[in-house]
Amino acid sequence: MKNLFSIDWQEKYSTYISNLDFDNKVLKIEFLELIKSHDLRQRVEYWKKIEENLSNDKEAADKNAANKEAAKLSNPYYIGFGNPNSDVLFIGKEKAFDPIKRPDLFFKESIDNVYQWNSIINEQEPINHKHILNKFKFNPMLPLMYDYGKIGKRKTWGMYAQVISKLFCLKLDDVLKNDESSFYQHCFSTEINHIPSKYSENKEMSIERMSLIQSDFFKRFSKVIIGAKSVIKPEEISELFNLKGNWTEIELGEIGNKRKRTLKAYKWKNNSRTIIICDQLSGSAGWSEKTLNELVLNLKD
Repeated sequence: MKNLFSIDWQEKYSTYISNLDFDNKVLKIEFLELIKSHDLRQRVEYWKKIEENLSNDKEAADKNAANKEAAKLSNPYYIGFGNPNSDVLFIGKEKAFDPIKRPDLFFKESIDNVYQWNSIINEQEPINHKHILNKFKFNPMLPLMYDYGKIGKRKTWGMYAQVISKLFCLKLDDVLKNDESSFYQHCFSTEINHIPSKYSENKEMSIERMSLIQSDFFKRFSKVIIGAKSVIKPEEISELFNLKGNWTEIELGEIGNKRKRTLKAYKWKNNSRTIIICDQLSGSAGWSEKTLNELVLNLKD
């Protein structure tokens, strides 16, 4: 992962924000000060001011405009969560929360993510997960250590946990724990779209996001599950990851009760990597035990 930081993503983030138009000019100025700061305490203080600014906008007459202003702050270069040395990569559609209603998650999961990783890889001491958690009040390597409450099996992270438990023959209850035994020690995750949204807006990958995902870091995972079939096509992934050869359409089984349908996916494979593009990994997409088992079998073969 250290090679990923041959590029100054924080500087690119600053340039990205500088080139955006904001109705709230003070918000933009304050936010640029935050991005440019390398002092953790100072960054937190800046964010408290910005939270207050966003909160005032939220109370304004046009709440939709306030949401759009907040969304502009999203980090297109955020890297993701989990074990960067693992073999499994999950790529979803976007983070499922409202930036204004959950400013804590917005800061920890999006805005501060690159800063966190840069600090971690520059640590001189062996990695201590509790130290990381105490330092940032969040740990991007084991995000479940943050107080999310119980992770439902039918939510996206719960579905990731089910795949990991089946793939590595682990107890599901163990990998769903909010501690160092969570499924995130066995995988890494990121998103197609960098803008958080409580409800999926099916947005395409931005040019800025693409420049990050094209890096060698994301090409090193041997098993890749892209739960975003509705927003990205196999040929786009081939171009993104520089893949040669054809994709195969595979059937993962039948889902639905009254209106049954076959859950289909696309698969690319060579001697060292398997990539599958499938429906979003969430309960609302209709995944069943059988279709999850079939997905894992396709990853293993």
